[in-house]
Amino acid sequence: MTLYLIVVLFCAGTNPPCPAQNAEQIVSVDQRDPAALGSLFAHHRDSAVERVFDVNAGLQPLWTFHGGAIYLDRVTEDSRVLMQNVASPGEQLNASDFDFDWTVGFDASITRRWWDNDGFEYRVLYSNQLDAGVSVPATATSLQINSSPPVFVPDVSQMNGRYETDLSSFEINYHHWIARYATGILGIRYAALDDDLDVLLTSAPVDAAYNVRTRNDLYGAQVGIIGGPRLCWSRAIVSGSAKLGVYGNDASHRSLLDTGAAQFPIRASADNLSWLAEANAQMELPLTRCLSLTAGYTVIWIDQVAIASDQLLRSDFFNGTGKSEKGTAVFHGVITALEWRY
Repeated sequence: MTLYLIVVLFCAGTNPPCPAQNAEQIVSVDQRDPAALGSLFAHHRDSAVERVFDVNAGLQPLWTFHGGAIYLDRVTEDSRVLMQNVASPGEQLNASDFDFDWTVGFDASITRRWWDNDGFEYRVLYSNQLDAGVSVPATATSLQINSSPPVFVPDVSQMNGRYETDLSSFEINYHHWIARYATGILGIRYAALDDDLDVLLTSAPVDAAYNVRTRNDLYGAQVGIIGGPRLCWSRAIVSGSAKLGVYGNDASHRSLLDTGAAQFPIRASADNLSWLAEANAQMELPLTRCLSLTAGYTVIWIDQVAIASDQLLRSDFFNGTGKSEKGTAVFHGVITALEWRY
């Protein structure tokens, strides 16, 4: 809070306006003409929309610092029966039973303008331990684990499952102005998606357990666009962006079924092609001449990746083989941040 107040006071007290300091000229104006420059400064100072977005407005900031919190959730997966009571199939553990809790991560970026209308952006996003838990009572009878082929565990009275996932990424993007209120994106990105699924089976003879961990390391390129039609109410500005990338995915998974009497491990890996798309809508409220408050909604879609809940149905514990890297993970959430332009 102290740092925020210092930044606000610094920006509010800066004269001339903050973006006009350490800035570059990007329109054709005779800089020796005081009247022309004065007109640019007045227009730049009085119009919040032009000050932030319009590259024809005059002097633009060279640096943009963005930092804030991301409140992320993972969309519940499609229905897949992982385990079920043989005598009462309605007593089952389903992948769709895992409803992930919202978690807080961070989203930060630095953008540096170069030349007239181009720039580079460096961005990091991190969200740790989105988790979901479920407990399913079962009649004390034989439980079928839906692997391939299935495995049976006797006298199971409780199925307790916990599912955790982590998402992080780092990207470097080149920005190029392509039209009024529209900037193209060409960049490279690394993303990591980790899943961890644990199921404890309470059984009369001895407890059994199933665990699976998957990891996806995605390396690739992306294209996108920032801006599009903008709406403005008073000083608030609404904008959006979208990105789509193709990635080489170094996917791996390891599973362990522990029946209490024996352990059956599986380790597998694969290299495949994956897709990652991200879209967001954002509202910006200028607080001072260089500081803004932003809030937005974002969606992240990752396809052709190894998902923990997909592995069981493909697992052959007797031969130690089986894998799936054809899953999809969808995240969505809210980002709130401060942006400082200089």
